[in-house]
Amino acid sequence: MRSLEEDLKRRDFTVNAFALDETGLIIDKFNGLADLEAKLLRAVGNPAERFNEDALRIMRGFRFAASLDFDIEPDTFAAMAAHAPLLEKISVERSFIEFDKLLMAPFWRKGIKAMITSQAQKYLPYLENAHDNLQQLLDDLACDYHFKTSEQAWSALLLALDVKDVRVFLKAWKTSSQFQKDVEKIVAIYRFRLENELDKMEMYRYGSCLIEQAEDLTCWFWFAS
Repeated sequence: MRSLEEDLKRRDFTVNAFALDETGLIIDKFNGLADLEAKLLRAVGNPAERFNEDALRIMRGFRFAASLDFDIEPDTFAAMAAHAPLLEKISVERSFIEFDKLLMAPFWRKGIKAMITSQAQKYLPYLENAHDNLQQLLDDLACDYHFKTSEQAWSALLLALDVKDVRVFLKAWKTSSQFQKDVEKIVAIYRFRLENELDKMEMYRYGSCLIEQAEDLTCWFWFAS
């Protein structure tokens, strides 16, 4: 059985690498509390070793930055960028979960910015040439914009990428059929609304919930332009 210290040494980031012993004393071998106070995301020990152990930690790093408004420590960030090609070996389902959490996080712009700065997106499905489009997404949506649902978040992403076949894109990410249908509808409503008013038939066809999400995106994209 591994000791507690050995277990903590194999954690991803220092802010996840402290614990309480049986007496209630905090064990903080890697200065995680100081990094927590400084809002700094730092890999435990050698960053290259941590990301070689599990490349999904790269996506988790972007997600933590987006969730907690943390900066990524320079050596950690350099290792994330250097090991980003390993993301191609991670199951798409696992990458989707982390990317989805990133998009739904309060500081999602920070996570996306870190991702495209590191060029990690090049190793995710259909995002290999998406740097400029993702930057445009950051430019088009106000800094305080928060997505209401995962479907709306991915719709915004697909619109920024100008994806023509929504189903093909989302199938590559191994999403559910229902998720694909809902995102496809939000994207369709948004594109329809660029030149048309919604009539009763369209409202009945798509439903108020999806229309509201599409209209929300329409307002924000138009406001930005």
